[in-house]
Amino acid sequence: MSASTFTIVCSDQARTGKTLVASFLADYLIHKGGDVRVFDLDSPGGDLASKFTACSSVIDLTRTRSVMALFDSVVAPPPRDYVVDLPHHQVARFLDLIGEIDFIATAELQGIAIRVLFICNQTIASIVAARSFRSEVGKASFVLVRNEGVAGTEINPDLAWAFEGLSRSGFFTVPRMVSSTRDCLAQRTYSFSMFLDPATPVALREEYYSAHVFFTTIFKEFGKLDAAFDLDRFKLDLDRWKSGTARGDRPDRFVD
Repeated sequence: MSASTFTIVCSDQARTGKTLVASFLADYLIHKGGDVRVFDLDSPGGDLASKFTACSSVIDLTRTRSVMALFDSVVAPPPRDYVVDLPHHQVARFLDLIGEIDFIATAELQGIAIRVLFICNQTIASIVAARSFRSEVGKASFVLVRNEGVAGTEINPDLAWAFEGLSRSGFFTVPRMVSSTRDCLAQRTYSFSMFLDPATPVALREEYYSAHVFFTTIFKEFGKLDAAFDLDRFKLDLDRWKSGTARGDRPDRFVD
């Protein structure tokens, strides 16, 4: 059985499409047949949790018991794919918490794959924030996300140097959406399966043709990242083997 994955989707500012990317990722993992659990850290709102009601929890980072429940579930069996929607105003608090309990090191020791999808625009401030976040998550897979539908994400040749070496595991692009695709996304019942499964009625794909093309593009983008994530996993396992820390047991819980 494969080990857990723990993917943090975040940004340094609001209205970047972060929750949309987290939703895409959860849909992708579910479509692949994964055992997915979603943690929405935007308490009490929980927009992402409202879409994945059967497999989600809204976590209040100001409540110790709620936070410990999040981390306890990750290190406890069975292995799952975890998607964490981290709002920009909670980034500092979240990093403080994982630092206090040494979560990154514990996860690496247990073979849990930590992954970060950071939505970054073409400003120095956003680039600095991305670099800072990357430095806090150790050897975690780190992916830069560019949302073409958000202002400030246009390619700026003058800042190309700042992106050099920033992404450890590749880049992910969310294409600009047309109005019909946005209308489809407004329906909480949408999913990758609606457009990618052969059993989906042709009429539905024709009605939302632009959305079908959009989702197919997103699906392929995630597929490309899988290869990079697999390489990161191999490197992590190799490092654990070399250091003699590879083992199968897991701690029952973090010490509060």
